[in-house]
Order: sequence, then structure tokens, then C-alpha cells
Amino acid sequence: MMRSLQVIRLAAIVCAAWGTTAHAQSPAAPVVVSSITTTALALNCQESRTSLDLDFCTGYITGAFDALSVARLICPAEGTTTAQLLGIGRKFLNDHPELWHLHPSLVVQAGFQAAFPCRR
Repeated sequence: MMRSLQVIRLAAIVCAAWGTTAHAQSPAAPVVVSSITTTALALNCQESRTSLDLDFCTGYITGAFDALSVARLICPAEGTTTAQLLGIGRKFLNDHPELWHLHPSLVVQAGFQAAFPCRR
């Protein structure tokens, strides 16, 4: 029962994330040119689980975090560290294989929006 509620909540977060990435003037899905899949990103992140090295996982998750923060789509606390955001991003990817069919930008965004909601 709890797992079902978690999946429903995640679906709602992903739908909200999808809505924030689509442009109001375009009813079509957002244009995504990256060929990386969420499965590939998740597997890459599992290989570098504890690393702060500059690898693909670190770059993707940090870039997504920075873009979402600058756009005010997430509201991290002052002093949030790279290690913290990587831990959150990697954990969310690892914990939610049911979302791996979605584009990784949406999945990472959903994880960060759950971890760093904005109080409006």
C-alpha cells in the first residue's frame, strides 16, 4: 500500500516537472536532443556512487541542479553541497527504476523538486 502511494506521488511530481519544462505556447512535448537514457544515466551513477570526480554522472546531475535552481524550480537551502546534491540525485535514480522509461532530465528534476520544494 505504501509503495503504491509513493508511486502515485512520484507520478504527480513527474507530471508537474513535465509541465514546468513545456512551453506555454507549444502544446507538444519539449524538444530534447540528448540521446542519453535514464537507464544509462542511472547505471553510470551506480558505478560512481561515492565519487565526486568529474564524470558524466556528476556533470549531468550538477548541471540539472544548477539549471533548476537558477530557474527557481527548486529551492535548496543555502550551503547545500555538491556531495549532498549528488547523493540525492543518485539515490532518486537508484530508488525509482519505474521512472527509467522517462527522459533523465524529467526524472532528475522530479527528484530535486521532491528534495528541494519551493514554498510559494
